[in-house]
Amino acid sequence: FIGLTDAFESEAFDRKHLSVPESHLKVLEEVARYNSNVIVVLTGGSPSTMPYLDKVKAVLNVYLTGEAGGEATYDVLFGDVNPSGKLAETFPLALSDNPMHEFYEKENAEYRESITWDTAITTLPIRKFCSRSVTVCRIPNSNIPT
Repeated sequence: FIGLTDAFESEAFDRKHLSVPESHLKVLEEVARYNSNVIVVLTGGSPSTMPYLDKVKAVLNVYLTGEAGGEATYDVLFGDVNPSGKLAETFPLALSDNPMHEFYEKENAEYRESITWDTAITTLPIRKFCSRSVTVCRIPNSNIPT
């Protein structure tokens, strides 16, 4: 389990980055060094960058699981339940992959919510989260609408 802590996200403040805690990444790196069959169970209420994707077999995003989160995660990981969910957000590989990245880390945040599509995004490596399994698979960039 890795993810966003209360110190990293809250409704009381704007985020300054899209990273998970460095300590989580260090633990994950050590585990992956000794075991190639690692599944990341990602927690948090919003997107985060995933610099570890090439070091793990799968990512299961459980968002904010609540009281029964452990049992629900177990059921998905062991195939008792098909998560069959769809991500409601985009999870960039890096902050710079987000078309609004230039507005991060400002003292006074600029909110520019709208439908934004930057054609430069089509050159990025794209990953699709599959709803029938917990694996992450690649999709060709040609499937992205322009």
